[in-house]
Amino acid sequence: MRLQSLSLTNFGVYRGFNRFDFGRTKPVVLIGGMNGRGKTTFLEGVLTALYGPNSRAYIESGYTTFGQYLRAHTNTNPSSSYASVKLTFSHEIDGTEEVLTVERRWDISLKRIRVDTAVKRNGVNDAFLTDNWAAYVEDILPRALSDFFFFDGEKIAEMALDGSDSQIMESIRMLLGVSTVDALRRDLKTISRRLRKRKGEDVSTDKADHLAETVDSLRKRLAKIDSEIAALAEKEASLNRSIEALRSDYIAAGGEAAAQRATYEERSRQIESQLAQIQSEEIALSAGNTPLIMFHQILPGLLREAKADYRRRVMSEALSHLNQLLARYEGDADAIKPFLSYAQGEINGGQGSSNVFGASSNEIDELSSLLGELPSLREDYERLLQRKARLSVNLEEVRDYLSITVDEASAEETRQALEAATRQLGAIKVKMSALREERSSINGEYIRTNAEYKRAMSSYLSNLNRAEEEDRMIRYAGLADSIFERYSIRLQERKVQNLSATIGECYRTLANKRSLISSIKMDSETLEMSYVSPDGSLVDRQTLSAGEKQLMVIATLWALAKCSDKKLPVIIDTPLARLDSAHRMSIVKSYFPQASEQSIILSTDSEVYGDYYEALKPNISDEFTLVYDDNTRSTSIRRGYFAEDSLC
Repeated sequence: MRLQSLSLTNFGVYRGFNRFDFGRTKPVVLIGGMNGRGKTTFLEGVLTALYGPNSRAYIESGYTTFGQYLRAHTNTNPSSSYASVKLTFSHEIDGTEEVLTVERRWDISLKRIRVDTAVKRNGVNDAFLTDNWAAYVEDILPRALSDFFFFDGEKIAEMALDGSDSQIMESIRMLLGVSTVDALRRDLKTISRRLRKRKGEDVSTDKADHLAETVDSLRKRLAKIDSEIAALAEKEASLNRSIEALRSDYIAAGGEAAAQRATYEERSRQIESQLAQIQSEEIALSAGNTPLIMFHQILPGLLREAKADYRRRVMSEALSHLNQLLARYEGDADAIKPFLSYAQGEINGGQGSSNVFGASSNEIDELSSLLGELPSLREDYERLLQRKARLSVNLEEVRDYLSITVDEASAEETRQALEAATRQLGAIKVKMSALREERSSINGEYIRTNAEYKRAMSSYLSNLNRAEEEDRMIRYAGLADSIFERYSIRLQERKVQNLSATIGECYRTLANKRSLISSIKMDSETLEMSYVSPDGSLVDRQTLSAGEKQLMVIATLWALAKCSDKKLPVIIDTPLARLDSAHRMSIVKSYFPQASEQSIILSTDSEVYGDYYEALKPNISDEFTLVYDDNTRSTSIRRGYFAEDSLC
């Protein structure tokens, strides 16, 4: 099986149509994105397309219905209420490769969401596959095995730090097919108990009954401890929220205000100094031509009138001079006098001959220069006023902060409450650790008592002499249980050796301390793993670092995928977040290129980068970057690893 493309329309953080196209040349596909940019949504999109309401992403989400899950994972695009996921992949069947496309589409505008599923085989709609896809996909990639191939690196890290192998053991039992046998055995025990209760027990069953009650009691104690751990986890989460609230109350009471008062007082002095400087600049501007800005609308008209007045005065003086010359002229002056009279009328212009302005040529030039200077003066003055306004607002904000009343008593009370909550949180963590240790001890007792109960039941069944139908059914149920038990043990014995060897091989490939663990041993009955050093001694799990524990979980999943004999793609979300540099390089060089024929790595920029990227690059077929737009609150796909161009 190899993924060819994944299309996401209004799904999760992806708004509108978005498509990933994958090549076939090299095994690794690298998808980069910061946290919250859509990496986990990519994995959820694949699971939703393949399994729909049976997907692990929905089952673990906590939503009551699949419709609620889809509505919560639909990007509210104003232009469309539809959303869809569409996955195209190839796989081989009977030696022939076929291409399958499964698309799930829904509309959130409907009160009750209905999912339309369509399946194409080699590009042609296939009604049979559409109607029977849930069963058909189990032959390609059983849902129980999907965790071996599609997994979250953060969950792997948490599983490693938790110290419990229960999830790993359950995965191993699924791979070996033992979980189905376990279900049959539980059903047989239920039938046997019901038959014994209805028919009545003879004295010889007292021991078995007592052991059965003990087993049930131990199971209940385990369930109670699990419940207590869950309750403590809720308290832990609640305390974390309370601590955040107390921190907010501490700030509100002025606990932090007192520490920053000196800073704000200095800021106040700086602003006041700047305002004083602005006031000095205002005075300087006011001492010049700046006050004339208020007359900017009438000054142009005043200049025109002054110029006109000046021209009239000049012409009047010239005419007066001509009249004087005419008086001394000895020739015929009659022809000239009408012209001079006409000129006098033009000078007066109906406005009289009074000198209103009396401005000189220099004064008119100064007034003209002033008009040219006024726009610049006005801009300077307005900028000065704007600076003054901004500084005044800043000063008010600083004074508001300085006016905060520090409630020292309340702040101290809140601080003490915060410290108490922090201590309580530490106590809860200690109690949870103790409960986990207690659970491990009780679980061991449960396994031993259950084994003794089986022996007692076998002894009881061997002594039954009754021929009644109910006795025969009980005996056959017990015999079947013993057969199934032997069968599961033989089944485990046959496959466990190969699996443990494969796990050891994978771990040695990944680990740096090659001398620390030389092999892995697995109990064929309990499936518990033991780590063996080169000198044959057992390695205590607690001596492993957090990174080595995580490598062991990854090695186990890698081995499970190898032993499943299925050629399937691997999708790993945030695979390196909690590993040190040496272990990261080992994963990059050894695991990613060999995990599968197609390994899709969903990484942040703090995981695969620099030397890690260069080491992985020869094996990379495709690179994508998930780019988030704060304006649309959505992610788009770009070609290249953490590239800002080449939009897909």
